[in-house]
Amino acid sequence: MRSERDHHLARLLETFSGPDALPVAARRALTVRVTPCWDLAPPCEGADPAAWFPANLNKAADGVRIVCGLCPVRRSCLATAILDDEHGIWGGTRRGQRLLARARLVNGDDVEDVLAELLAMPMPATEYTVPEPVPVETPSRLRRQPDTSEAEWRAAS
Repeated sequence: MRSERDHHLARLLETFSGPDALPVAARRALTVRVTPCWDLAPPCEGADPAAWFPANLNKAADGVRIVCGLCPVRRSCLATAILDDEHGIWGGTRRGQRLLARARLVNGDDVEDVLAELLAMPMPATEYTVPEPVPVETPSRLRRQPDTSEAEWRAAS
């Protein structure tokens, strides 16, 4: 059962759902960060879909955290989930975390900063319990995830 705080947060975050919630600049910046064909053979392919879409927004299985934590296409998976407003667990994040990210992008926050913080943040126990952010190193010292540069993306288009 959700706490009153989680219920209020869920209602607030849902206002950032839907295809028109993201500004065009944020959509473009996210799209550039999606590696083409990333979804053809992700490590979670063939796994039990119920693990990535827990019933009644319950706690995710530990196996999901491990698979997502070691996934080489996690950044692309996460960017796609933010773009498409997906439900379930994508890129090691829950929908509540991604809706919060969408709110930050609407507010004008830098896409790279938002993605880096989400990738460093632990997965919350339930859908709309958003954990406290983990301090992130300055962008110059962050370990880069496999990603597509804008030039590579344009060449693939």
